[in-house]
Amino acid sequence: MIPTKQLNDGTAIPILAIGTGKSEDHKNYVGQDCRASLTQALKLGIRHIDTGERFENEKYVGEVKQDAYLSVKLGNTRLPAKRIEESLALLQTSAVDLYMVHSSKTLLSLLGIPRGWAEMEQVHAAGKAKSIGVASFTYQDLEELLSSCKVKPSVFQTEFHPYVYTANQPLLELCARHEITVSCFGTLVPLYKHVGPVDEAVAQIAEQTGLSRAQVLMKWALQVSKGIVVMRSGKEEHMKEAVEAVTGPPLAEEQIAAITEAGRGHHFRRYQKHMDG
Repeated sequence: MIPTKQLNDGTAIPILAIGTGKSEDHKNYVGQDCRASLTQALKLGIRHIDTGERFENEKYVGEVKQDAYLSVKLGNTRLPAKRIEESLALLQTSAVDLYMVHSSKTLLSLLGIPRGWAEMEQVHAAGKAKSIGVASFTYQDLEELLSSCKVKPSVFQTEFHPYVYTANQPLLELCARHEITVSCFGTLVPLYKHVGPVDEAVAQIAEQTGLSRAQVLMKWALQVSKGIVVMRSGKEEHMKEAVEAVTGPPLAEEQIAAITEAGRGHHFRRYQKHMDG
């Protein structure tokens, strides 16, 4: 059984999610039927689905979701209170478990951060989202939100792998101070999108442990973030690997340190480039 983590609002979130955006194995689910992939993930025990307005496949999630934990992200075409109603209808549910802003640019383009977050708080107060959170907020934007909010974000989702870890550290420290759980996406970017020194460190640890390189990176992300990981793949073998990664023994401290050090000084961000200023 996949473990859960308690959020700062007292609810629990499964530490492994299956995403419905573009997967790292290059299959693009945006606007496409993802039911077969999600059904397979649910059979394997992955009970957390990460979706959103921009992925254009909420209706398919709604048809197969069963009792899965639902994380849903607000795009930038509707205000939160209006868009949540559309999401709930597509997902065939009365409430989502987690409602997140897809990026700080979303609120900035709609209402500005204080007013936009206040509307997210209204969605939460109405019982239509059990938890609320943010994704891809810069340090300054998250700090602005925290200075004016009544309800803190429960989750902060960000690209998370060794090549962005140094750049992410101030944000991670801010989240830790406010007990905000970190949700990691793009964890496998070093394997698919960027060749660099992390490759050798991960390969050595994979050989030492008998794990796949993907499992090594997932364990690194979980242990360093102390949060959750979102995987994106339509392949059953990758889903099985992910389940094994989050339920198996942790990496040794020296292995974690070796991966972290390999990524230091080699910055590369694949998604949400505004995070680098």
